[in-house]
Amino acid sequence: MGTLRPGHDVELEPRRQRGPQAAHRRPLGITRHPIYTGVLGMLLGSLLLAGVGEWLLLIPIGLAVFEIKIHAEEQLMLETFPDEYPRYRQRVPQLVPGLRIHRIGAEGT
Repeated sequence: MGTLRPGHDVELEPRRQRGPQAAHRRPLGITRHPIYTGVLGMLLGSLLLAGVGEWLLLIPIGLAVFEIKIHAEEQLMLETFPDEYPRYRQRVPQLVPGLRIHRIGAEGT
């Protein structure tokens, strides 16, 4: 049984692990950030259950926070896996499976 040790298991900043390996299997083969996708899905589900109202504000706030974290994590992945990660970004969507958003000046988002 695992234990949660504050400051050890949950990190605010992305960091390299010892002996990193790129993982491209499910769920990372479906979306590059499955945890963020799940949390956004829970926020959306809560919004639908509780009614729109003030909860509607949580979706754009969640997206903004995740976008900041995703940018930092993807920079680290590009530094760690300079050959593999750009190809992975081309194949696998960032958050929503099946949704491709192309940004001007950005490749593989």
